[in-house]
Amino acid sequence: LDLIEEYCDIVSCQLFGHLHSDEFRLLPLQNTSPIFLGSSITPIFGGNPSFRVVYYDDTRGDVENYDSLYLDLSRSGSNATWKKLYSFREAYGVTNMSTAAMRSVVNSIAQSGDELDTFISNQRLGAPQPPCDKKCAHDWTCILTSVTVQEYNACAHAWWYKRLVGAGGDRYVLATVIGVFAAFAVVCLACYYKRRKKQKQYEDLAQEFNISDDLSLT
Repeated sequence: LDLIEEYCDIVSCQLFGHLHSDEFRLLPLQNTSPIFLGSSITPIFGGNPSFRVVYYDDTRGDVENYDSLYLDLSRSGSNATWKKLYSFREAYGVTNMSTAAMRSVVNSIAQSGDELDTFISNQRLGAPQPPCDKKCAHDWTCILTSVTVQEYNACAHAWWYKRLVGAGGDRYVLATVIGVFAAFAVVCLACYYKRRKKQKQYEDLAQEFNISDDLSLT
């Protein structure tokens, strides 16, 4: 990441694969180039086979667009033919593939905009997908913008706080905190009285033994 940031004026785009799904990543570092993740020919994770054709400026080296082509496995035999699923710029309504343009796409996904439906449909290369609700949209936003598991967890947990506050304001958060402390206090108080009761029993038992000793000496 340090090298990508250091040479951000040279590295205009990063092309990767391996995930078996059609995705991209936008690193949290401000000036780093976006990552485009191509899918795979193998359909082992429920997606259709696919490949990309990338268009770039051979003078500047900038990626200008790409087409994703796929094989629809729901059609058998000679009916299964390779065809274009989408072109990135046309599908997401951007004029280029810059970091700023990708950030606008991620923001729309986070807000459950039209780009969310487009992304979910393209992610498995036309294979049927379940609906994506607000939590699903937030999860994908965290995935697309996180580098480490720790960053993803922090992003995902923040959604629960925002949802709690959005449901009724900070008073719900305050009530939750007060409830936790109250429960803790009750448990501590119960433990104290239980321990105090045992201590009293030990004191009574010790006093009884002392009396018995006195009687045996007379």
